[in-house]
Amino acid sequence: MNNINELAKLMADKKVIAIIQAAQDPQGLTPKEIAQQTGIATNKIYYTLKKMVDHHLLEIVHQKRIKNLQEYYYSSASLIKNQNQFGQALGSNIVNISPEWVANNMEEIVRAIIYTQQQFINAFQKLQQQYQAHPQTQQESHLSYSSDQLQLSAAAEKKLTAQIYQLLANAEKQDTGTDKHSINFLFEKWPQNQ
Repeated sequence: MNNINELAKLMADKKVIAIIQAAQDPQGLTPKEIAQQTGIATNKIYYTLKKMVDHHLLEIVHQKRIKNLQEYYYSSASLIKNQNQFGQALGSNIVNISPEWVANNMEEIVRAIIYTQQQFINAFQKLQQQYQAHPQTQQESHLSYSSDQLQLSAAAEKKLTAQIYQLLANAEKQDTGTDKHSINFLFEKWPQNQ
C-alpha cells in the first residue's frame, strides 16, 4: 500500500504529468529534450525522472554513450498503451475488475486510474484559466463531473451498470453529427463499506 500512496503523491505533481505527456514517443527523449518540451529546468528533472522510472511511469528505452557519459532516452509510451488496453478484451474500454485480476495488476490499475483522473483535473484547471483570462467569453463547457451515492439491490446495481456500459458503447455508433471531437469518460463504482 505504501507504494500506491507514493505513486499517488508522485502523480499529483504537475511536472510528472507534463513529462508523461511530453515523453509519449516510443523512441524516447533525453532529459534535455524533456526539459525543453516541458519548461522544467534540466537540473531539476533528473530526480523526477528517476522516481518515475521506479514507479513504471517512464521506461528507459535505450542508452547512448557520448564520450564518457551515458545518455538515457525516456518514454511514457508503454504507460499510455497499457492504459488504453485495459478494456480491449471485449472490444470496448469497459473493464469489469475481478478480484483475481486486481491481485495480479494492482499497480497498473492504480497508475491508469490516477493518470486518467489527473488528466481530468488538468482539463478542469485549463478551462478555469481560460475563463479567468477571458471572463466575457461564454463558451460551452465540455467538462462535467457527477458523483452520487445510491441505495441499490445487487440486481439493480448490475442493471444500472449494464445500462451505462451500453449507453457508452452505442454513443459513437448513434452519432450522426459531423462536428465530432474526442471526449473522455471515466466511470467508477465501488461499494460504500469496503
